[in-house]
Amino acid sequence: MDNLKRSSVVACATAVGMALAAGEASAGIIVDTMDGTAFSPRDTTSFNPPTSEQTALVQGFTITDASTLNTASIRGYSQGADVIIAIASQVGPGTLGASVLFEQTFTVTADGVGTSVRTFDLGGLALGAGDYYFVVMSEDPDGFEWSKVARTGSIGVGDRGSSTFLSGASWYAQPYAFQTGASAQVFTLEIDGVAVPSPAGLATMLAAGAVAGTRRRRG
Repeated sequence: MDNLKRSSVVACATAVGMALAAGEASAGIIVDTMDGTAFSPRDTTSFNPPTSEQTALVQGFTITDASTLNTASIRGYSQGADVIIAIASQVGPGTLGASVLFEQTFTVTADGVGTSVRTFDLGGLALGAGDYYFVVMSEDPDGFEWSKVARTGSIGVGDRGSSTFLSGASWYAQPYAFQTGASAQVFTLEIDGVAVPSPAGLATMLAAGAVAGTRRRRG
């Protein structure tokens, strides 16, 4: 390969790399139900079951483009407990364990007074465009109370839900009661990550990179 061809290939590759960097959305908010309204009463009734039972609180959400999820933040109150954070593509009777896409236990420290924003590391979870459920659980009856806010527009699949079941049972296959009305509050949820270009968008960027490389060679 002579110098002219080599420089052309390098220029094209550089242009494609720049196009990819420009086309891939910068890290930012992918899901946001923290709309800035005042805290609603905490969900104390849902998160104070008998000690032999466990409650899963669920907020449905939708992502419009394939994305890498880095962190999730929620508002809530805790007296200090281990809290299970999970993301699933489906919940309810008949759901299989394969629907659970992320599940990890985090230790949450006690609040002083009021409600705090808690941020959890999702470890760069890759999800395609679609509908999902964000789940919060604790076997401690006072483990965690997740705050609600007034909804703003459409939130996603299932909206806000809850289920109570025996500790040790699969949380994803339980019956869930969902609040989906236009005036129903939703749980606070903010997910940060990076949107991934679609195949069509990637093809466009590759073409743009090739054109940029050709123009640079001619110049």
